[in-house]
Amino acid sequence: MTVIVEHSILTENYYLLLATGGQTAQILSPCLFSKINLLPVMVTVCDHNDNISGFPDIEVMVTTVDDKMKDGFD
Repeated sequence: MTVIVEHSILTENYYLLLATGGQTAQILSPCLFSKINLLPVMVTVCDHNDNISGFPDIEVMVTTVDDKMKDGFD
């Protein structure tokens, strides 16, 4: 599946989505005994020059999946 994302926060450039998930850090809260996320989930992307980058997931927006534009995701 081919997924194109836009880095909407800073650059407004388009990238090929390579991977998602890279959660960076969690700690165990001693008083609540629950996991607390310290940093955002990261996505790995590649630009048209084959440069690989990582961005927090909240900074990217999916624009195209398998040649279908966002408006046609049904």
